[in-house]
Amino acid sequence: MTSDGVEASWSAPDSDPPAHRCGFELLPEDLDLGERYDDLDEWRGLWDTASCCREVWEDGRCRWHADAEPEVLREAVAERDERVQNLDGVVLRDVELDDGVSFAGCRLRGATFENVTAREADFADCDLSFAQFRDAYLSFAQFPDADLYEAQFPDADLYEAQFPNADLSFAQFPNADLQDAQFPNADLQDAQFPDADLQDAQFPTAYLSFAQFPDADLQDAQFPTAYLPGAQFPDAYLPGAQFPDADLRRAQFPDADLRRAQFPDANLSSAKFRDANLTRTQFRDANLTRTQFHGTDVRFSKFTNVELSKVKFIESKLLEKKIH
Repeated sequence: MTSDGVEASWSAPDSDPPAHRCGFELLPEDLDLGERYDDLDEWRGLWDTASCCREVWEDGRCRWHADAEPEVLREAVAERDERVQNLDGVVLRDVELDDGVSFAGCRLRGATFENVTAREADFADCDLSFAQFRDAYLSFAQFPDADLYEAQFPDADLYEAQFPNADLSFAQFPNADLQDAQFPNADLQDAQFPDADLQDAQFPTAYLSFAQFPDADLQDAQFPTAYLPGAQFPDAYLPGAQFPDADLRRAQFPDADLRRAQFPDANLSSAKFRDANLTRTQFRDANLTRTQFHGTDVRFSKFTNVELSKVKFIESKLLEKKIH
């Protein structure tokens, strides 16, 4: 037995925790959901919460919930036996964990990983909804089948991170480093990537409806067969990006740089390219019904096997536009 106490470290939320036990319970206000859940019994039923029975470390909380010093947190993580655990609401701050540390299968809802270093960390099948990863260093981390609903990654380093089949709906990645990250079959509905570095990132068959990429660097990013209706790319940097067979209906690219981008077989009906740079871009076999190119530079672009009768070119630069 570790200083965390009994391995079955959670009890029914409506019972008093044993003496000298933590007693932390994840509550709506911990996730800024107080206005949505004003009935605590309803909250407990829907979220299946429990009270932490680990031994108190300081300030009435265990090591995991006390916002403890880095060396204390490192010890707590090292003493885990990697069995699936309930770690809702844990606070890890300013700690460097061993490469390849595993939290696979754990429940980490509302957890804080602020300025944490965890290279090659394993978060497979974790529930990380509403988790916070501010300034976290998570290069090569693995998130297969993880629930990251409304998770936040401001200024995080996620170089070559993997998110296969992950739920990232409404997640936020402001100014995050996501170079070479991979999101195969991930759900990224309404996800936000402001100022993120997504060079060479891959989104095969990802669900990205209404996702937002303002000022993001998407050079050479790939979106094969991705679902992107209503996605927003204002001022995004997309040279060489590829969207083969992608669904981009009603997507918008205001002031975006799309030089040499490719849209083979893409559905761009009702998409809008306002003041965008589309020089040498390719639209082979693309659906451009009601697509608008307003103030757009499409010089040297190729529209092979494209029906252009319903396309609107308004105040656009068309010199050397190639139609076959």
